[in-house]
Amino acid sequence: YLLIIISCVGFCIPLNIDKAYVGLLLLFVFVPFLIGEDILSKQKWHKLKLFSTTLVGLYLGNIISIGWLGKLLSTWAYLFLIYNSLLPTLFLLLYHIIKKKLGIKYGLCSFVALWVCYEFIYLQIPINFPAIYAGFLVYTTNSNIIQWYEYTGVLGGTAWVMICNALLFYTFRKKHLTGNWKACKTNIVLSCCAIVLPLLISLAMYYSYEEKGEKMECVLVQSNLDPYTEK
Repeated sequence: YLLIIISCVGFCIPLNIDKAYVGLLLLFVFVPFLIGEDILSKQKWHKLKLFSTTLVGLYLGNIISIGWLGKLLSTWAYLFLIYNSLLPTLFLLLYHIIKKKLGIKYGLCSFVALWVCYEFIYLQIPINFPAIYAGFLVYTTNSNIIQWYEYTGVLGGTAWVMICNALLFYTFRKKHLTGNWKACKTNIVLSCCAIVLPLLISLAMYYSYEEKGEKMECVLVQSNLDPYTEK
């Protein structure tokens, strides 16, 4: 249970920590969840246990990251946090069901696809909070590591985060089953490439970019008005 809660809370942490590259923790943060889910899948009442633990973990993570909404909206804010936790919990439960039915490889493929689908659907819903998408949290204040977003969009970053987590989990799981790191060489190489190559491509794009066209100075002016009472 603790592994799942650690992942769920850790997923929301980068929103509150203004440190360089802290968002890269997301490339690993779901590994404890996947390990915890794998353990729970062998127990009785595994669906109920996974659902309840994930919901609690995500709710705690939401309180830590956007709990300040409670100061503005009172009870409605906490209802929103429940809604904000319930939707991803349902998608993770669906991953659990697919993995039980089709096996670990198809399950991990569905893990990536389902989370991307979740964030896409969430983007279409009028009531949402875009700041807690995996594709956003992974870079927070460091845009130099996601320059290729201009081609894939933020959901491309989400897919990158989930693929890295899935590959790392599969590597650790194989090591646990075989007891030998040598049997995991291919998985280790794939995991490292999935993490490092997009970073290198992005950094190369960032530092090789040159401004084109005529230079100009712009001034932004904002009216000093209270939007709640005057406009």
